[in-house]
Amino acid sequence: YLERAKKFLEEFRGEDLVFPVVCPHAVYTCSEKTLLKAYELSKEYETLLHIHVSETKTEVEQTLKEKGKRPVELLESLGILDENSLLAHCVHLTEEEFELIKERRAKVAHCPESNLKLSSGIANLPKFLEKGILVGLGTDGSASNDDLSILGEMRTCALIHKGKYGASSVRAEDIFRLATENGYKICNLKGGKVEEGYLADLLVIDPKRPNLQPLYDPLSQLVYSSNESNIRAVLCNGKVLMEEGELKTLDLERVLYEAKTWKERVLECLRES
Repeated sequence: YLERAKKFLEEFRGEDLVFPVVCPHAVYTCSEKTLLKAYELSKEYETLLHIHVSETKTEVEQTLKEKGKRPVELLESLGILDENSLLAHCVHLTEEEFELIKERRAKVAHCPESNLKLSSGIANLPKFLEKGILVGLGTDGSASNDDLSILGEMRTCALIHKGKYGASSVRAEDIFRLATENGYKICNLKGGKVEEGYLADLLVIDPKRPNLQPLYDPLSQLVYSSNESNIRAVLCNGKVLMEEGELKTLDLERVLYEAKTWKERVLECLRES
């Protein structure tokens, strides 16, 4: 897998629309030797090291039992926790681990809907924000999120933290920044703002639809009231991918056919097993 990762890095580094990252899964599924080699590979190719960290209580307990350290502490002891570390989830952390992440300037990918669906818990986003830790908003994969909607993720993120930590614990501005500017900062890309010199990655939102009327606070209503029906157009790197519901670069019928084909293959594998 390390060789495959290296081949991938070689093939796609420098591509406009591909952001290659070294991704060892987690401290409980990868040996320390593998983690160190993955870290060396990320340094060689100057990429992020992306790893699942403290997603579940079971993971933390298993790591403590087998390694004598919690996941963040283990990464620190191996010398691979730094500004190029992207830690997914970070649901179960101690105060000391929050401080380690802050001191090492590691980044966090917060995936609230996945954490809810898998009953992993709720990461303490307000504490990340309070400590100035760079956090981006993620959806995780379709198996643990289903719709992969960043608009839905924003609303869920805002609501669960208000429900757990208080109505003033997060603001609409915080959530919007997680879903836009912070994601680019984490990846060392210049994007997430509508400014000259920034990547033209945009969603064009129609505020005139009934669910956004009457419009008092555009940012707040984007976070709490918008959905996919409000999206008029999607642009990536200045290229229009979707406009008025029409896909510009994909053959929808072909995509649906391939999805059905893969479904049948998966079901066949399940029957055989």
